[in-house]
Amino acid sequence: MDADWDPAGLLWGDAELVNTTPVSTVGKRTLYRVRISSGLGRDSLIRMLLVPREPISSGVLDAPFLSLERIVSNGRIFWWSGQDGSDWVPDTSDSPPVGVDNFSGWGPDLPNTQRVGYRVLGTGVKLRRIAARPALGSFSELSTLHMRLGSTTLDFEATWNDDSEPGQILWARVPTGSTIQRIEIDGKTAQYQASEDPNLIQIVSNDDGNKQTQRLLMTLDTPVILNRVEQVPHVELLAWQPRDAVYQIYRGAGLNVEVQPNNNGVHLNASASASRRPISLGSLEVFVGEVKLDASVVGSRPLPLYVKASPAELPKHQSMVMSVQRSEENWTATVECRWGAQAGVIDYGFFEVPLALRDRLSAGQQVCHFMPHTDPAKTNLCIPIPGPDSQGIRKLQFSFPLDSVDSTQSVILPQVVSHHSPEDRVFVSLPERLSDQTVRWLLSGAPLQPLVDLPEGALPVVEANRLYELISGQTALSWQSLDQQSQEVHVNLVRVDITGITASEVFGYVRMWVHPRGQNSLDIAIPKNCQVLGIHSGDRPALWSPTDGALTVSLQPNYLPIPLQLSVVWQADSHEKLDLECPRPLLSRPPKLGLLSIADQTRWQPHLGQVSDQDGQDLWVDSWAQMVIEALGSVRQLSQSDVRRWVNNWRPEAFQIESQATINDSSLQAKLSDLDLNDDGAVQVQEIWSSIQLLNEDAPALSALPYLAVRSQVAVPVWQWSGSTIQLTRHDSPKRSYTGYLVALVWFALALTVLWIVRKMTSAWLARLFRQDWFLWLVLAITLWCLLPIAWPSWVAWALCAWAASNQLLELRRHLARTGGY
Repeated sequence: MDADWDPAGLLWGDAELVNTTPVSTVGKRTLYRVRISSGLGRDSLIRMLLVPREPISSGVLDAPFLSLERIVSNGRIFWWSGQDGSDWVPDTSDSPPVGVDNFSGWGPDLPNTQRVGYRVLGTGVKLRRIAARPALGSFSELSTLHMRLGSTTLDFEATWNDDSEPGQILWARVPTGSTIQRIEIDGKTAQYQASEDPNLIQIVSNDDGNKQTQRLLMTLDTPVILNRVEQVPHVELLAWQPRDAVYQIYRGAGLNVEVQPNNNGVHLNASASASRRPISLGSLEVFVGEVKLDASVVGSRPLPLYVKASPAELPKHQSMVMSVQRSEENWTATVECRWGAQAGVIDYGFFEVPLALRDRLSAGQQVCHFMPHTDPAKTNLCIPIPGPDSQGIRKLQFSFPLDSVDSTQSVILPQVVSHHSPEDRVFVSLPERLSDQTVRWLLSGAPLQPLVDLPEGALPVVEANRLYELISGQTALSWQSLDQQSQEVHVNLVRVDITGITASEVFGYVRMWVHPRGQNSLDIAIPKNCQVLGIHSGDRPALWSPTDGALTVSLQPNYLPIPLQLSVVWQADSHEKLDLECPRPLLSRPPKLGLLSIADQTRWQPHLGQVSDQDGQDLWVDSWAQMVIEALGSVRQLSQSDVRRWVNNWRPEAFQIESQATINDSSLQAKLSDLDLNDDGAVQVQEIWSSIQLLNEDAPALSALPYLAVRSQVAVPVWQWSGSTIQLTRHDSPKRSYTGYLVALVWFALALTVLWIVRKMTSAWLARLFRQDWFLWLVLAITLWCLLPIAWPSWVAWALCAWAASNQLLELRRHLARTGGY
């Protein structure tokens, strides 16, 4: 044994000391001879009490060990049974702990001791002195069990008062099969090591011994077993008795947890608790209940608390209705869902909403959680569903403000998708009266029909509302008063621009200048051989819906003139004559006069009996001025953004109107005086536009405006025409009207000229030829003849060529006269 230690007494367990004095001393080892008792019928045990020879003055002490001569030891185990309050602790960083049960019957049972064993891998174990600590006291325990479909997590929290602290080393027994995720002591990560017993761990604080431990946190993952009754997992601190203990149970969404009844005095309280933790966003948990355990229950291992977890099906709600209401300040939409008593376990409602509603959505006392969505413009909304009412019905409501434009009598409904509904049916409850007036609701200009028979399971709507079904979720609805005397839409002018003609199709635009007069839509008849590709309202796409032989286009705003442009294509049925039936507004007083322009006018021209000799460009400019001037009174009352949009829609360059064009309509002279313009003579477009710029300083100049319409590089005449059908006839170009003989003669002459030039071609001759003016004009005339689709530029070049040639002949004649023929 160690020479620094002496045995006390002669009886060493089953051995008897033969010599009271050591036989010999070798280095730091002392040898004693003992006699082993025989005939015991069991293994012999040598056990003795050792005391140090000298008082211990240093802070380190080697623990004594025994070794037997000529006997091989299977291993060394250090047994530590320090009394509470001891100022010594073993340094066992290199020695793994072993189970306490392996040491039953080894040494006296001391009260309030920690029975801990270590397997010694080296030559020994050192004891280190630490600062004196007060006597141990009790602690408070809080265990929180989070049960989910994938795994179960146990959060264990132990808190000591100021009058007691556990020291730097703690022993804990964890549930079987658990995985430790974290261990913290006073907010700092603590180290732990396992023992031979897989459920027993040693926890070591990283702080020095001068700091008292106040709080221990542990997080463990334990396996979840579904559809079977199991005891709840629990963490036990060895040699400690909790003063009070609380066990809380949470279940994740989609999991049903049943607490089994028992007769051990443990009762579950499902009401709210002061120690209840807030629910995190990622967990989406529901509080099941908590159990307050007394000392007798905590002392029993395991806890007499049993639960059964089973997956729950996602219930489907009866229906979802979005109710729209208007207050004095704004519009509000309220989404309501209901679940019946047979719906099963339902904890949260999941919806897909636009990201713009994130900061404006309200669910009353319920907390709204938002989770990312694959679409950056959307987000997933998660709301806890309140408990059932007396009839077992669970209701969920959330509301948000709506964007509306009262001037255009429209409101925008965002798309809200419920993940609980198997169908994509969208029900909207809309008010029947607004501002003490009965209204009619329209979608893309077409009236909405209310549902007479409510679908099965539909929610009742507000008494003042009616239920409608929409095809899509996000849309813009407009309303129209039925009490006021309605005025018919007025179409001031219709213009057809034909931009291209092929062998089978005719492409073009149909423009209509519309004054809504409070109406929200305009019906336009579409011929059978005509197809509408798109509609623009100003510089923006318009909302329109096709029907049989017609279409309905939304008029927004419905109190200002609107320039509509229809992109159309006709099916051509002839190569010599075309009858194009134009789209026409379905009005009691349709416009009697229109305008027509054809980009490829060299091959197609309108029927002479259908167009007038008057230039339609003047009517086009006067109509533009009339639409703009009549709207100025209403434009002055708009906001800057609305004025800016209206100005951009009616810019002159978008309609191929030059800034120097004049207004000649005498009926507009009185209205022009309201703009402080000179009404004695003709007023130019530039002057009217300058007056409009005073309404909005952001209105761009004419030169900075982009073009909306397709403009031809060649000047296109505009005709005035009447009727609903345009008759076009094809004619050949003047340059192709010659007879075949004349064309052959011209080509023969050109061939002879080319051959003669090639024969005479020398460098000096070519230089002299290119100095001739008539030759340059000849080359230019031939080039224009071949490249341009029209003939007159080449004829001008031919005339200049002839004039230059005649001047050269005259000059040659005068030269011969002066020189006498030389």
